[in-house]
Amino acid sequence: MNATELEQIIVGCSPAIRRLRERVLRIGPTRTPVLLHGASGVGKEVVARALHAASGRRGQFVPANVNAFQDSLFESEMFGHVRGAFSGAVRDREGMLRRADHGTAFLDEVGDLPGALQAKLLRAVETREIWPVGSDHRYEADFRLIAATNVNLSEQVRDGHFRLDLFHRLGGRILEIPPLRERPEDIAPLVEHLLARSAPEYVAAHGTIAPCAMAVLQRCTWPGNVRQLSNVLESAVTEASGGEVTDLHVREVLAEEDASTLPEQRHADESDYLRRRLLELIALHRGDAAAVAAAIGVSRATVYRHMQRLGLRTGKRKFWNLLNDHEGSAAARLVSTVSHVSRTTENLARELRQSEGGNSESAAIPMS
Repeated sequence: MNATELEQIIVGCSPAIRRLRERVLRIGPTRTPVLLHGASGVGKEVVARALHAASGRRGQFVPANVNAFQDSLFESEMFGHVRGAFSGAVRDREGMLRRADHGTAFLDEVGDLPGALQAKLLRAVETREIWPVGSDHRYEADFRLIAATNVNLSEQVRDGHFRLDLFHRLGGRILEIPPLRERPEDIAPLVEHLLARSAPEYVAAHGTIAPCAMAVLQRCTWPGNVRQLSNVLESAVTEASGGEVTDLHVREVLAEEDASTLPEQRHADESDYLRRRLLELIALHRGDAAAVAAAIGVSRATVYRHMQRLGLRTGKRKFWNLLNDHEGSAAARLVSTVSHVSRTTENLARELRQSEGGNSESAAIPMS
């Protein structure tokens, strides 16, 4: 594998990603165990597959996640078992380490490996000998082990939750994969890569997303990293219904995502800001909620919901009565200066769609 080919696997143009690719090319051809450290969703398995591709090993890449199995079943997944070893073992089965003979075994979330299995894994790594569950026969396997974790294994060792000797065995080389929020310059190339993989029909029709949509993506903190970005893109393409993806679609998707583990809301004055923006949008359409909804491509119920949440009365007659009170004066000024307003109706609509979901936090908070 050369540098150009690797750029198609580990995508990005940030200094951190360029350094990561350089290390993969250097470490890949060796037999040295590698420990990948990074938050959930940053692409640890992608890097592991790149290391395998750069190794030149003729065997297969065999991935497994510690948390995908119960403790008793994971031992069988790792080392294999013989028929009758336990209830349900109706035939012999090779474990991941034997299947990775002359290849690469990738063990994700290794920090959650139970203590008993840590000892058995240490022995297998040191001796290259595999003892299937229920068997008195050992098998040799020439595997390279790549482990990954999103926790600090040094702290786990210090707290007595992870074996020091296994940590040293796994961490022949430690590669850090930075979170997406620290490398916003990687958003654009990642978007093109992810779209080409998941939505080739969209790419053929539109190439990439609208610049305004890209700007929103680049301002997000992305707590779910590349995995979340991929999900948002797929949903935004669906929302666009064959058209170009704009920030309207991106914000709609972000507003619908679960925000239970995310930072505080973006700005304390967001409601006041959106109130003024919505007043301008209503003014442009002379208080006709149906016209506002048609102009921005949402349901009339969505417009009414935002108006009610912001304390605005609806309907043409009520709107023009509104012009006589304090907020109406603001709306009247907006009407009188509409030709000088820099924001277009479409841009105002995007602000409205950004606030969808009331006062809840969005799933990827735009950075101020």
